[in-house]
Amino acid sequence: MKPVQTTYLFPQTSRDTKGFTLIELLVVIAVLGILAGIIYTVSQKVYLSSQKAVATSNLRQVGAAMQLYVQDRGSLPGPLWRAQTPYYNRDDRSLAHNLAEYVDLPKPDSVRREFPLLSCPLFEEIRPADNTPGYIICDRATMMDGGKLDPWGYRKDGADEFTSPQSGIAFLSAVTMDSWVLRAFDQGVNPNPDAGWSDRLLDEPLFPGGRLHLFFDWRVEFVPIN
Repeated sequence: MKPVQTTYLFPQTSRDTKGFTLIELLVVIAVLGILAGIIYTVSQKVYLSSQKAVATSNLRQVGAAMQLYVQDRGSLPGPLWRAQTPYYNRDDRSLAHNLAEYVDLPKPDSVRREFPLLSCPLFEEIRPADNTPGYIICDRATMMDGGKLDPWGYRKDGADEFTSPQSGIAFLSAVTMDSWVLRAFDQGVNPNPDAGWSDRLLDEPLFPGGRLHLFFDWRVEFVPIN
């Protein structure tokens, strides 16, 4: 009687077949770690770039709203606080209060509402406090005759009352175009370390290497840090 021949569905492997060595596994892990780092770095750059685009677009809309305000009222908005937050209510010294109706937001009242154009999703993610100011307004604009003017009206040192904002048409025709309206706010450009909002500011610029500025010719630029 002939012996039964066994047929294998899969080829038999030799007992001498080896798997990955420890060194090969470490090399693979190292390569994967490098690739993960590259992907993370690239994704972060893309995210920051997209957030900067959003913040730039928002600031341009603020500039457009201010132009409409000046056309309607004949003056710049004000008096205004120096530090500006992305919220508004009845306090008419906030820029958001003055511009809300020009960007199709509800009329200001006692309810605190968001003003997204003075913020962006990245700022909302990392701001240290609920009422952290995202922008500061220019307190002394440079005029073509070399003088300096407060555009918005503010309570001067030792004074009891706020002053009036500048006439829109006259001021805009005489201010230099390198004077800015708003710029991103952080500890690096804090003019008043003793102010109540100082401990709520970002420690560093929102976007590395510079800050967004809105100028009086209504352009928006990312100005590098000197």
